[in-house]
Parts: sequence; structure tokens; C-alpha cells
Amino acid sequence: MRNLAALFSIIIFGLLVSARGDLTIVQRVEGTGQNGDVTVKIKGDKERIDAPSQPTRIIDGKTGELTDLMNNKKSFVRISAAQIKAAAETINKFDGDEKPAAPKLIPTGKKETINGYETEEYAYETPQFKASFWVTTKYPDAAGILKQMQAPISGAWKPSNMGMPDYTDFPGLPLKTVISVGDNKVVTTIMSIKKDSVSAADFDIPKDFQELKRPIEAAPPPVEGFEFEIFATRVDERFHVDLTLRELTALNAIRKAMATARLRPKNIVLAADTLVAIDDRVLGKPKDKDAAVAMLRRLSGRAHEVCTSVFICDLGCAKSASFHEISRVHFHRLSRDKIGNYLARVDPLDKAGAYAAQGLGSEIIEKIDGAYTNVVGLPMEKTITALAEFGVAPKTRPVWPGP
Repeated sequence: MRNLAALFSIIIFGLLVSARGDLTIVQRVEGTGQNGDVTVKIKGDKERIDAPSQPTRIIDGKTGELTDLMNNKKSFVRISAAQIKAAAETINKFDGDEKPAAPKLIPTGKKETINGYETEEYAYETPQFKASFWVTTKYPDAAGILKQMQAPISGAWKPSNMGMPDYTDFPGLPLKTVISVGDNKVVTTIMSIKKDSVSAADFDIPKDFQELKRPIEAAPPPVEGFEFEIFATRVDERFHVDLTLRELTALNAIRKAMATARLRPKNIVLAADTLVAIDDRVLGKPKDKDAAVAMLRRLSGRAHEVCTSVFICDLGCAKSASFHEISRVHFHRLSRDKIGNYLARVDPLDKAGAYAAQGLGSEIIEKIDGAYTNVVGLPMEKTITALAEFGVAPKTRPVWPGP
């Protein structure tokens, strides 16, 4: 699964960043559903990771800054060390300020020949995952490579801050890593290491890429093609435990619409309300970052329902219409670091379930059964049909992106 590939990437970031010199490491990834080769390029304090179906990630070990290049959209998101630190502090606070335990690599005595080199297995276990490292002491210039990798790492990318062992803990070069999260497993094997010079341009952001100051996930629901005005009303959303998910969202949508219609009686008013439910428990918007962490952990690796109810009214002609849409959203398994990384880049406090499907949602969502626009916050397919009954039609036919 993608989250395991992401977890592996995080581990590679922590273990390789800040190496002093040029290295190009090719690793084969298996067991994530996105099998393929991951290429890691290191030049001094900078590192670039290219993985299948993932944004290109560039890390500056000196500043702690991380940049994700979304190549298909020619855009990038920059995350500062302060943002990463703040997200980590939120996670630590939720965990009771517990710091990761000191790394303990335990030799199992098992041997295996990998790419012609004899290796020995070292086991490592944390509450979040289990790992085994197959280490060789026979790799050419292993000491020199390890020396590059063992250079001091500070800030958010320090391995100990991510619950991972440092290269100083290994007696040799780990050629294969096996990471298990629950019932899922990812295996990475180093296929080659080259010391050829790496171009500094590989760590630059392409000139035609645009920075996303606020990720797309913060945008309003997709209503392209319509002329409309956003009118904010102060209506407290209800969370009655004796109402179903559909009834709750319908009640909130009606209350929002009527509060607005009273102030704009000559206008056609549309209001919507979206809620998330799992295990028959409704999840609204988190009250703070701690609640957001709890929600994402609850949704991790599981499927949940997203229900949006829409109410349209025209008081001038005493006409109204209502409908709802339910989609089923499947989450990847989210590691501690994955949640922290996500929360460092989005504002979860205005989102039901503490997440958004658009923008960075693809990092945490595995798939959606049903309407994607419903998960965004307004099921446009049904909305267009309903508005037509009020004589309202889009000037252009909108096209909405998938997750």
C-alpha cells in the first residue's frame, strides 16, 4: 500500500540525508501495490527521492526544509522545518509526550545471500511497525559509504526523532529492509550504489513549477460554471446522537439555508452539510489539532462513510428541494509520521473527519466508492440536476478532477 511506500521513504530520508558527498542509490520496492525502483540522489546536505507514482521529494538537510514536486501538475509544496516540528509536537502531545525509544537492533543469527553478498538479519521493533535489516560487511568501500551516511543529522529528519536506528548502529551496510505495519509488508533491496557526480540542478525546483502557498485542498467545493455568491451565516451545527448520518446532515443543511434565505428572500439559496461516520459514530470538524490526530488515527487503514445533504430553496416562489449523497472512502494505513506530515501542510479544523479529498488527499486516501465531489463537499452531479429545476444552469459544463 502507498502508506508503506511513504513510510519507507521517510526511513530512507532519515538514514541517508546529510551524507557528505555524491551518491546515487537504486532500491527495489516490493509489496506496496506500487512495485518499482526508487532512486535516491545525495549531494552534500541535499537529497532527492524519485519513487513510482509519488511526488519527487527534495530534502535540505541543513535547513530541514522539505519540497514535494507534483510533476504532473507542475506545482510544488514547500514545508519548513518549523512546520514539521510543530506537527511532530502535536503528535507527541497526543502520545503523552513520549519520545521514541532508543534504537535496539537485535541480531537474529539468520543469514541470507543478497546480490552476491552474505548478510545477517538484525531485527528492530516499535509500537508502530516492525523492521528487519539484512546487513553485509563485505560491500566494497562499505566503511566509506557508511561514513557519508553517518554524518550528523539535525532537526526533524534525525532518525531518532522518527523512531529509527541511525547508521552508526549498524555493523555494516543494510542491503535489504523489511518493514511490517499490521498485516502489510514492504521489502526494499539496494540494487546499486554509485559515487558518480550528481548535478546540483537535480535539487532545484523547475522554473515552470508554481508553488502552492495554500494546498488545493483548502479551496471551496468545485462549482465551476455557475455564477454564485458565498453568504456566510452563523449557524451552530447539530450533532444529535439519536439522528442518523443522513438526518443530521439534512437538518444542518436546512438550518443553514433557511438562515440565509430569511436575509436573502429574493435569491435562490443552496446550502450543504457534510459529515463523516465510522463505527456508527459521527465525526464532525475537529476542535483542535489533538482531535484531528485522533480522527485520522481512527480512520487509518479503514473504510468510512461520507454523507452530504443539500437543501435548495426559493422563498419567492415557495419552492424547495433536498437530496443527499453517500460515498465510501478507504484510507491507507497512516503511520505516525504520515499523519504529522499531512497535518503540517493542511488545516484540518474546518474539515469533517480532519481531512479533504482534494489536493493532498491522495496521500491518505486509497480509493473512493461513489461520487468524488461528494467527498469534496458538494455532490455536483446531483446538484446540477436539482438546480435545473430552479431554472439555474452552468454557463459551461464543469469537469471535476478525480482524487
